[in-house]
Amino acid sequence: MSGRGAGTPRSLVDEGLDVAVAVAASGAFAVLSILMHVHSTRSFDRRAWRMRWPGPRSRRPRRTVERISGALSPLTFGFAGSVVALLLRAKRRREASDSVLASSALASLADPALKASFRRRRPPEMWLSRSSDSSFPSGHSMSACAVPAILSYVLARERLISPAGAMALATIPPLGVGITRLYLHKHWATDVLAGWAAGLAFAGGAAAWYESRGGASERVRGRAADGIRS
Repeated sequence: MSGRGAGTPRSLVDEGLDVAVAVAASGAFAVLSILMHVHSTRSFDRRAWRMRWPGPRSRRPRRTVERISGALSPLTFGFAGSVVALLLRAKRRREASDSVLASSALASLADPALKASFRRRRPPEMWLSRSSDSSFPSGHSMSACAVPAILSYVLARERLISPAGAMALATIPPLGVGITRLYLHKHWATDVLAGWAAGLAFAGGAAAWYESRGGASERVRGRAADGIRS
């Protein structure tokens, strides 16, 4: 094999690790879906639902959290991923751009398909709400994991952000979104866990695709090689 798509030893190792992450996350989602289907998560979900959150439970804090949750929607993450993908393509980082678009699109398309498959009822507070559609998995949590995870991966591989920045990008959005969904009682705890698992599976698959096409851009690999020679 030769050329841009051949991949370097580093990218081949990373591809294998990415596949392993995608498979493990897919397995976690499968286990959660089976446990949910046979009602084995009911006790855990209800304990989490009854959990008392610190701070006042007045309307003002709740409205603030609702605004934050509304702003951090799947549409927001999809839009952010698309914008970054276009910027990467403009800089001729096509593999990184395509991977970000793939993870974003998978999360957007999978949300309604998975919800239609499981048809789980939301917590009681949502029964009379307009957002009373199927609960499993959490689409907000899925997008909040799928898009930031692939962004953190490719931006770090392209040396556009630091490893510390990549870690923050990969962890803060999904944790923040998951907590808001639980605080507002819009989802059961296992909905959020399953959303994270599905999002990580999509990001892992997209990262493996990125590495299979050669990984970091020629410009980045050239700088790395120059650093080794010097």
